[in-house]
Amino acid sequence: MLNKIISINTSGVSGNRATKDVVIIDPLGIHARPGSDLVKLASTFQNKIIITANGKKIDPKSILQMLTIAAGKGDTLTITVLGADAGDVLNKLIEHLEREKII
Repeated sequence: MLNKIISINTSGVSGNRATKDVVIIDPLGIHARPGSDLVKLASTFQNKIIITANGKKIDPKSILQMLTIAAGKGDTLTITVLGADAGDVLNKLIEHLEREKII
């Protein structure tokens, strides 16, 4: 499992940047219920959040984009958070995915 922070940098005008690769362990991958829950959580943050899987980048604040990512068991998600407290926001997203047994 690749559940480790890849980088946290403090540079640029937007402030912090945090990125982490995680592997999906849920046999169903990211489907409607966990995808919807992740959208609700991501929408509570002002940060720009990008999730990349299978070469596709999405905004996890959009339920339509979340459902079209088609990430299944064994796929790697790269989660990137930009802005203030990026590391804290990233950790909250990761904790949610772990609690839901997605990663």
